[in-house]
Amino acid sequence: MIEPRGYQKRAKVAVLRSWREHNRSLVVMPTGTGKPIMFGSLIQHVLERTSLRCLVVAHRDELITQTVKSLRLIDPMMPVGVVKGKSNEWQERVVVASVQSLHKKRRDKISDPFDVIVIDEAHHAQANNTYGKVIKWSEDACAELGRRCRTLGVTATPFRGDKRGLGAVFQTLAFTYTIPAAVEDGVLCPLKAYQIRTKINLDGCKVSA
Repeated sequence: MIEPRGYQKRAKVAVLRSWREHNRSLVVMPTGTGKPIMFGSLIQHVLERTSLRCLVVAHRDELITQTVKSLRLIDPMMPVGVVKGKSNEWQERVVVASVQSLHKKRRDKISDPFDVIVIDEAHHAQANNTYGKVIKWSEDACAELGRRCRTLGVTATPFRGDKRGLGAVFQTLAFTYTIPAAVEDGVLCPLKAYQIRTKINLDGCKVSA
């Protein structure tokens, strides 16, 4: 088992507090600061104190594998199932799934909805309508049973290149851990920038897209 660091614990507490008033919260932490450990400790907290079910959604196979490993580091006995491709382990209390696998035919087969949803790399949530459909599906299913669905998005890059904000998906920014803070805490290495001077002239190059 692994013990979360101080800032990861603070992020967990901030999310739990934000869920008192909001259903959809966002956490911003730089790459390399252990977002899966942070939300893994949050999921462990939920499992230990409630009978709720948790869903972690990612968009790449390596993220799914990394998430499962992180959850096992938090608690080797955590009941984790994987849904992607031919794998359909819906029965577990914690399910790690690819967003591509959460199409309507698969969702319709789930009788017990998820009360907690974690979206990894949450900056994709605005670009891909599938995320929104997954959140709404779980919120509606929980509401029919008199339950409340809570969503956490985690990302290192909340500012999208296409200028589409995350405010349409998430209601509040629960916690932010900055790169300077991570460097000061010794979590990340200090940044060093180098400038390379050349005589290359790009004036004749065309710009596309």
